[in-house]
Amino acid sequence: MKQLYITLAIPLTVAATFATEASADQRGLELMVRAAYGTAPADSPVRYAPLTVVVPKVDVNLANGADQPYGGGFVGTAFIGYRFASFMSFGVRGGYRASSADKVSDGSTNVAREAWEAGFYLRGYPLATVPKVSKYIDPWISVGAIYNRDVQTFDKSVTASNGAQVAANWTLDHHAVAIPIGIGVDYRVHPMLSVGPSVEYAIAVPVAGCVAVSAAGTTGAKYCSGDPPGDQFMKANGYGVWSVGLQVRATF
Repeated sequence: MKQLYITLAIPLTVAATFATEASADQRGLELMVRAAYGTAPADSPVRYAPLTVVVPKVDVNLANGADQPYGGGFVGTAFIGYRFASFMSFGVRGGYRASSADKVSDGSTNVAREAWEAGFYLRGYPLATVPKVSKYIDPWISVGAIYNRDVQTFDKSVTASNGAQVAANWTLDHHAVAIPIGIGVDYRVHPMLSVGPSVEYAIAVPVAGCVAVSAAGTTGAKYCSGDPPGDQFMKANGYGVWSVGLQVRATF
C-alpha cells in the first residue's frame, strides 16, 4: 500500500506544479519562431508606367504584368521581445519569404522571387488575465511596422547597339513599409513554452520600385520610381501578403 502511494504521488505532484506555474502571471523575455506558407500577388509590384512617350524602353513582360508567374512559398519569421505585462509584449522581428515561379511567355529564364523584412511588433494577449483559460491556451493578436524588400530576378536577352542579342540579367526591386496584422492561439505545453497556429496578413505600402539590367560587354542601367528619369516611367504598386503557419514561443 505504501509503494502504491509513492507511485501515484509523483505524477500528481508534477501535474499540480505545472497547473500552479502555468496559471501564474506570465512576463519576461519572449522568443518566437514561425514557419508558414504564404503568398503575394502573382505578378510583379514593379511596373513600367510611362508618363510620357520619350522615355528609355525598359518594358518587360514581368514588369508590366503581362505574365503572372509567382505562387506561394515558405515564410519564416523570428521574434525577440519582452512581455512587460501579462496582456502585452513588444519587440523586434525579421523574416524571409520565398515564392515559386512558373515559366513566362517572353522566354525569360531563371525566374525567381524572394523577400526580406525587419521591424517591430506589438502583441496583445486578451485572455491573459483569465487564469482558468490562460493556463491552457493563450490567444493573441498582433500588429507591426516593418521594412520589406521584395526582389524578382530573371534572365532575358537585350539588343546591343550593334543589333546583336546579348544575354542579360534583370532585377525588379520593390521597397515598402508593411503593416503586418496577425492572430493566433497558442497552446501551453509547458509553463514557459507554447505552440499554436496563426494567420497573418501584411499590407505593403510602396516606397520605391527599381528595374536594373546588366549584360556582359555592355553598360548596365538602373531606373527607380523615386529618382529621375525613372520617376517618369517606373511605378511601385502596393500589395498584400497572407500566410498561415505554426509558431513556437518561449517566455523566460
